[in-house]
Amino acid sequence: MVEADSEKGTGCKVKIYSIIFILFCWLVSSVAFTQDKAKKDQDKPPRNTTVSEIIKAEEIVLESILNNQSAALEEKYRQKALKGNADSAFMLGLLYKKAGELEQCGLLRGKKGVTQPGNEAQDCVKRLTKRYSKWIRAAAKRNHPLALFEMALIYDRRNAIKYNRYKRLSKRSLYWIKKAADKGEQRAVGFLAQYQRAVED
Repeated sequence: MVEADSEKGTGCKVKIYSIIFILFCWLVSSVAFTQDKAKKDQDKPPRNTTVSEIIKAEEIVLESILNNQSAALEEKYRQKALKGNADSAFMLGLLYKKAGELEQCGLLRGKKGVTQPGNEAQDCVKRLTKRYSKWIRAAAKRNHPLALFEMALIYDRRNAIKYNRYKRLSKRSLYWIKKAADKGEQRAVGFLAQYQRAVED
């Protein structure tokens, strides 16, 4: 009887050790896979982003806002962005940006969604601008090309990019434009080429 109990105890220990070993192997392989994936992502050549991409993105968020569907879209992007999805973080930031622009123009009165009822327009715009910056920055940290260019716009207090005032461009804006151009953002590539010509003249 004692021997049987002893054998049973030994068998349980073997099973436990086997499970621990399997979990350890799984953990090691998961870490190796994650590191390998991160390295592959870094080695990827920059993808060229076209102006049509930003236009399409703006159409999606504007349509959702004007059709009172922004709350659902906001939640959809937020869930993915919180998991580290750069595209969703960018789209969420863009959603807040466009909502802020429309609110500033008084076009969101009576609309439901990202602008909560009862807020003063000025406070609402500030809140939306803050959220826009937060999520664009999150996407930029993951080297999202369109977000990198948006970061340049955020720091462009003198509207140098908007009006092609190359010599008035701030150092911070230039920094983000260069990063965006390195990732193939076509607006950044074009602006940077013109900027360099203007500075040389």
